[in-house]
Amino acid sequence: MDAPLHSDAEPQSAKSQPPRPFQFTLRYLLLAVLVVSVVLAIAMPVVRRLLSTKERFECNMNLYQIGAAMHSYHAVWGTLPPVITTDVDGKPMHSWRILIFPYLDVTTQRYDFSQPWNGPKNLKLAAHIFRCASDRRTKPNMTNYVAIYGPGTAWDVNKGIQFDEIIDGTSNTVLVVEIRDSDIHWMEPRDISFDDLKLTLNAKDGPSIGSYHVEGAIVAMADGSVRLLSPDEVETHLRAMLTIAGGERQRDPLDSQ
Repeated sequence: MDAPLHSDAEPQSAKSQPPRPFQFTLRYLLLAVLVVSVVLAIAMPVVRRLLSTKERFECNMNLYQIGAAMHSYHAVWGTLPPVITTDVDGKPMHSWRILIFPYLDVTTQRYDFSQPWNGPKNLKLAAHIFRCASDRRTKPNMTNYVAIYGPGTAWDVNKGIQFDEIIDGTSNTVLVVEIRDSDIHWMEPRDISFDDLKLTLNAKDGPSIGSYHVEGAIVAMADGSVRLLSPDEVETHLRAMLTIAGGERQRDPLDSQ
């Protein structure tokens, strides 16, 4: 009998042929690179925004704690701290940052007031609360938070002022400002003179308020609140906000951050 012309059975050779292994070709590599690039392009701006928000929150909290320590100091001594203290010869000895140090609930370290700020024992201390995480260019142990001192401000040498002396109101008066790219050690008795201050955010031709926050720079007010100042506010309002009896109008408390 003749063999059928057609058969549903596969040839024996086709059944025994093994499957071809996956080969990662150049086409697949290019496709993988494209997918990863698209994911990164979508995710990176979100990550940067989240990081920026986190760093601004931490900076806010640092200045809140500094402001709270100022109020604790005032409650104990009856005045705010002086911007610096000096020895009998007028040599700068201790910064306001050190004077409020015992009132900061962030460390158990002890500062030795019998030594100058850069004495061998004191230089071992560290306080990250005086740094803003967004400023990655400032060297370790440098501070991003300084006082603007001089006649008419809330800061004087060897003498602290009382809250009652802030005629403009504590909610209108700046105590501490943020700077960037600082060369001031957090313990060093050195800040910025009112006369030297440039009324521009991140000025390149002199000391100024500044930060790496996108929206502006953060300041601590005398009432313990914290504000974010935009570049326009720095140029138009900062000088008035640094004086304690300039007769500036009262600000809306809802402006506080």
